[in-house]
Amino acid sequence: MSPGYAAKYGIPAENMAFDFVETATLKSGASFITREAPGLGANAGGAIEVVVNPGGVNMTGFFMP
Repeated sequence: MSPGYAAKYGIPAENMAFDFVETATLKSGASFITREAPGLGANAGGAIEVVVNPGGVNMTGFFMP
């Protein structure tokens, strides 16, 4: 749904058959870092991503087109 998404976030080709969007908010007091997404294989990565510990977010939505 977003051209170039897999390449920007270093998602390998075998994991690109996704057809959903999840949204979430950071839980109060949860720690996080921002970084450039690492690349993998032909997908260079480099987009800014937010990384949280497991359980650090509240899921707010799950959408399938």
